[in-house]
Amino acid sequence: MRNNFNLPDLPVESGFWSPIFMDSSFSDGESQTASVSAGKYIKIGDYIFFHGDITMTSFGTLTTASQAYIGNLPYLSRSGSSGIGGACFTTGGSLALTGATENLTGNVNGASRVIGLYTWDSTNGTTAATLDDISANGSVTFFGFYTTN
Repeated sequence: MRNNFNLPDLPVESGFWSPIFMDSSFSDGESQTASVSAGKYIKIGDYIFFHGDITMTSFGTLTTASQAYIGNLPYLSRSGSSGIGGACFTTGGSLALTGATENLTGNVNGASRVIGLYTWDSTNGTTAATLDDISANGSVTFFGFYTTN
């Protein structure tokens, strides 16, 4: 690629990842299953840009009252506040959000490989979304970014 802007040459990598819903144990081994679990990412320097689709068929032994997370991000995020990133949700289906004005959003904290899910509660800010809010047959499509080392 031609660099006409005098920018540094950064290494570029792309690949696939398998997003899955998790509870606060951050385990992908609790018999949770999905009929769709697909994602792609591109790494440019230390920035990771990702998107994903998940359609759940069962939460298995996940604690549904726990905060909902999407796990298996392709890289560990940078520790501290410089690793924080976010996720935007573009579509969803069969969700059990309690209010018509609630929307999902996500946060990638430092030193993690998960997206913490939250709901925008009208004018009150955000509240942690639970797996009960997602429902065992819920589906989401999302994209976002974070930084890594």
